[in-house]
Amino acid sequence: MGCGKAKTVVLIRNKAMQLDLFLHGREVILRNDALAAIQERHVQDGRAALAKLAAEYPGDTHLAALETLLHILEYPPRRCTSPDAVLVAKGHLESIVQAVAERLMSPTQARSWIAGEWEILAEAAAGLAYTPTAPPAYAAPLYLKAGAWAAAEAAVQAIPSWRRIPLPLAWMAEARLAQFGMADAWPLLIELAWLDPAGFDTLVRRLKEPILEHLLRNFDADFENETGDEQDSHIPPGAWLPAWCLIVEPGLAPLLRQTQPGQGQNPERAARLLLDMLALEKRGTQPRLLEQRKALRQLHPGLFARYMLTR
Repeated sequence: MGCGKAKTVVLIRNKAMQLDLFLHGREVILRNDALAAIQERHVQDGRAALAKLAAEYPGDTHLAALETLLHILEYPPRRCTSPDAVLVAKGHLESIVQAVAERLMSPTQARSWIAGEWEILAEAAAGLAYTPTAPPAYAAPLYLKAGAWAAAEAAVQAIPSWRRIPLPLAWMAEARLAQFGMADAWPLLIELAWLDPAGFDTLVRRLKEPILEHLLRNFDADFENETGDEQDSHIPPGAWLPAWCLIVEPGLAPLLRQTQPGQGQNPERAARLLLDMLALEKRGTQPRLLEQRKALRQLHPGLFARYMLTR
């Protein structure tokens, strides 16, 4: 009898659990129907599913979040006529819409869905010229957020002298890296390191490119920023990374030769000295090589010491 009663209790408990799941099942189904329509960008289906959820379960805690996502599908940004309009829409996407998408969807689904919204905003901003006072309002960085690499590259190319301006240069490097890999992006990244060392450091640490991460780890552990000129003490260490790379990875020399001349500051001078020295070494020790070594020692004793360790 005792075992029979225990079995009866278990059956009752299981039945109660099944009943509880049944009571909440339709609410979950309606909620998922609305979210699925939103993910597929089917506005009418999403509006119908959300209306049904609101009518049957007005207290559902997901109603407001689903409405946020559906609203931006119903009212996408149109052709923006000013950088301010783009910045307002960008702020809404970043601070509200993206957070809601990440809460309701899986990480992969959220990334894919929000990328579509960034591309829509980029298209809306595509008619605006690059404005140095409002770079985030330009189409290129919005295309980058969308993962639309070719469109981002085309937008950067429309900027006069883009290769001499830090942000457009960084955008182009990111777009080229995503499309073609390090061999194509490295010359641009080198130029960025000389033009805007702080911006270069921020970019390369954000990109999570394995080759770059390997170089950065070794550079951080190995590089000693002992300069020969007190005026260089304010230069961020990243500016010297191209020169350091030639010492530890001389195979990168052909890529450095593809760089355009910069402003001729000491980090660039050091890299070009090392580039010349690598070529001279193939011909054996000679007066010019000794002169170049002396110039590097005067320019940056720390780099010179690191170079001599490999000789």
